[in-house]
Amino acid sequence: MSEASLSGNPCLGVCSTSTGDRRCSGCGRWQKEITNWSSYSEVERKLINIKNVSDGFTIRQLSDEPNHREEKRMNCWHCNNKLIWGGDHDIEDEDDEYSVVSNLSCSICGSFVNVYFPKNKEEEEK
Repeated sequence: MSEASLSGNPCLGVCSTSTGDRRCSGCGRWQKEITNWSSYSEVERKLINIKNVSDGFTIRQLSDEPNHREEKRMNCWHCNNKLIWGGDHDIEDEDDEYSVVSNLSCSICGSFVNVYFPKNKEEEEK
């Protein structure tokens, strides 16, 4: 693993902050770190990842488990840079069409994208 890869998003795809935890039980980032990840410098991201590994958390870069998010890439529509996944959040019951919203951001131009996941029609009928 290169030193530069330590500054990458450590997400394992098992974020527990969307279920009320203040610190993710997967990668170890605090809610504030997840929210602000794309605004941190490369050095700040490396330090967060190194601290979380020293605290006993596993980051994507050191995990043997495949991360499904790596296979599904979205590029920024403005500068074509790879978007960084920031987290998934459950949508409240008021929304009839969507169950989850994922947020992505661009570390180059600062664009922010929300991706909505439609509710499963089978679940709606229950």
